[in-house]
Amino acid sequence: MPALATAWSPAQQRIIELLRRRPDDAPVGADVVAALHAELEERLAPVAERVPAGAALWVGKSALHQLDTCEGRWQAEASSRFAWNVPAARGTVAHKAIELQANWRGESEPCRLVDEAITRLAEGEGSLAAFLRALSTVELAELRQEAVGFVTAFEECFPPLKSRWRPVVDGPARVALAGGRIVLGGRPDLTLGRAADGGKVIIDLKTGRPSRHHIDDLRFYALVDACKVGLPPRRLATLYLDTGTPTVEHVTAGVLQAATERVVRSAEAMVELRTAARPAQVRPNPMCRWCPALAGCETGSAWVAAEADGEHDDGFWWPEPEVAAP
Repeated sequence: MPALATAWSPAQQRIIELLRRRPDDAPVGADVVAALHAELEERLAPVAERVPAGAALWVGKSALHQLDTCEGRWQAEASSRFAWNVPAARGTVAHKAIELQANWRGESEPCRLVDEAITRLAEGEGSLAAFLRALSTVELAELRQEAVGFVTAFEECFPPLKSRWRPVVDGPARVALAGGRIVLGGRPDLTLGRAADGGKVIIDLKTGRPSRHHIDDLRFYALVDACKVGLPPRRLATLYLDTGTPTVEHVTAGVLQAATERVVRSAEAMVELRTAARPAQVRPNPMCRWCPALAGCETGSAWVAAEADGEHDDGFWWPEPEVAAP
């Protein structure tokens, strides 16, 4: 491996350093994970009792983010039917292309990988396949262009995926709690390594501006993975493809505890809102522009109008909207 170092770009070298184990790595023990798992079971038991018989409360990263920003937005998103569009499909197509790249024999090119990804996804079943088959020539070209740009940026920032790294793209992870009445689930963009070999590295691939919720997303993935296999990942990273810069966090007991608190708080809120135990807390924020309830929300409409007049200056950037399948 050292002999190939000269072939890596500086951006790829940063990823190599991210993946490398260090003497000061202090992985969280299985006893800590077991205690957190038991804590989740205990604290979510009263919440599960309010879930209707035969149903399950699904807790995922999108719902957690929506609840953190505005409970009204979560209610609106939960009651609206998901519909595919080009921005939503781009991520799925690009991730499929990266998955193919990891197992491709011979030379691969982003254009070819994306074309193969679109073909295979369109041959499948479900709403995404139907959406892809119904795209016009122009829409398909737009989707292809955006996905090729994503995959190209990934290739420029990330070293070629090695089989010994055990790469998994969009691998699903779920944890059923309270007898299956509450389910935590997510699909990290990329995981490398094995828990038994000293811990996985979980990586999210992003475009656009950094945001606090990107850190929270990865902490949630870490908690789910830890409860699933009994051992936590050792490191979390968000790779911003626009800049080639990863932000890294080591997994500690405190990181997992913070994710636990967020899950419990959010699950309680979800049940309270679904059972109309209390009204939703409406908190105006830049995401109001894309909220399906904006037309009927006086608070959000006033915020958007004030923003258009230049009255908001929060002093930091907000991310562009990310649309993902539930």
